[in-house]
Amino acid sequence: VPISQLGNMMRSLGFYPSQREVDEISAEAKIVAAARGSAGAVGPQRHVEPLERVADRSTLGEAKLAEPHGYILKPFKDVDLQTSIEMALHKFAKEQEARLENEFLRNMAEHKETAEYLFVKNRSRLMKIDYDELLFIEALKDYVVVHTPEQSFTIHSTMKDVENKLNERRFMRVHRSYIVNLDAIHSIKYSMIQVKGMEKEIPIGGSYKDILASRINLL
Repeated sequence: VPISQLGNMMRSLGFYPSQREVDEISAEAKIVAAARGSAGAVGPQRHVEPLERVADRSTLGEAKLAEPHGYILKPFKDVDLQTSIEMALHKFAKEQEARLENEFLRNMAEHKETAEYLFVKNRSRLMKIDYDELLFIEALKDYVVVHTPEQSFTIHSTMKDVENKLNERRFMRVHRSYIVNLDAIHSIKYSMIQVKGMEKEIPIGGSYKDILASRINLL
């Protein structure tokens, strides 16, 4: 299937991508068609050409080098082609989404000193949380829970990773399982922190007491 005909072929199968999507997919086209008894490979013109027998290890090796989003065997029916294209489009979209998200988060980390907000992933969305709304962060096994006055967000991360992304002037780790917004502290009694608007008290770890004392403006 020539890549130049990819858009028309997709439309004939019930897919209606934008021209931009067709151009992007064509540039990254990685659907490999394999046919028994035919010779060929992915050519320099970026056509999807038939390979030799699928059972041939060299053929499978060529397919792996092409890093296909999927492949189909000839002869195939329209439904087979439609399924392969749909799966390839889905994988391509997810890869693009992950790439953009990673670039975004990397840029956020690079500008953490001046940033006054943080983004957390909530299902398929990135939710913006202003530092004024971020009260504290709590460790929960392989996850961390970001607490705000209105709701909490559970994300798959580590306390160390979160700590590295936060503005250290406003946030401090006070316990192995807690990071607190210093501006959100309402009171400190013995070794417990009371956060504004929250009933939950946050413990202060022994190794963090002196550091916390140096960070608060104590009379």
